[in-house]
Amino acid sequence: MTNTIPALDTTTNQHLPYLVEHARQHPGTETVSVLIRHTELTPGQLVIWWPVSGADHHIEAGYDSRQISLNEAETRLRAQLAERGMTVTAFLNEDGPLTAAQRALTPDEGLGARRTTPIETTMRAIDCGDLPWLGAEVVVSDYRSQAYGRHTQLWLHNNKDTAELSIAEARSALREARAFFDRFETLIDYAETVAVDDFEGDPEIAAADREATDARIKARTAELLAAEAGR
Repeated sequence: MTNTIPALDTTTNQHLPYLVEHARQHPGTETVSVLIRHTELTPGQLVIWWPVSGADHHIEAGYDSRQISLNEAETRLRAQLAERGMTVTAFLNEDGPLTAAQRALTPDEGLGARRTTPIETTMRAIDCGDLPWLGAEVVVSDYRSQAYGRHTQLWLHNNKDTAELSIAEARSALREARAFFDRFETLIDYAETVAVDDFEGDPEIAAADREATDARIKARTAELLAAEAGR
């Protein structure tokens, strides 16, 4: 599926299949299943859908996960179809938490391996805004496999650092991360109780303190220079 597939034209009956026309004539009587998957759409185009026939579902739909979440896409589609007299009985999602690209192994000639499109956090790295805080991908090394074998790893990215993990190591890292973030949540809760006593300082007092500190540094520097000159 690509973003070249147009959105369904619902302003006219021309060229629309029986499913949509029947639902219009008999509101609320048509039940449909929807096959939904990620696809790249133009900015502002959140979801597209169109009827199909000869399949195990009635509607196919695409949503752009860069612009809208799967849950939001399903909610929007359910509402759009309800306006046309169709009730969604099931969403058949091929992608689940991962998009098709995040499940597809693509050759990387420079690496001599195949790799998936990384999953990434929305949050950017604190000291490098161009990189995600966390990312991960599957990498399969099978270059001249008869000689060197075939090895599957998960690469875990943190800012500019990458850890190449076996599946067992990745599961161990996941367990540790879950345990850490459980404690981290508790620590945040504690910090909130401590923070109730926080307050902003007085800018005038802060300015006077900085001036006094600068004066002490200058005076001490002058003393050291004079002592050095007297040697």
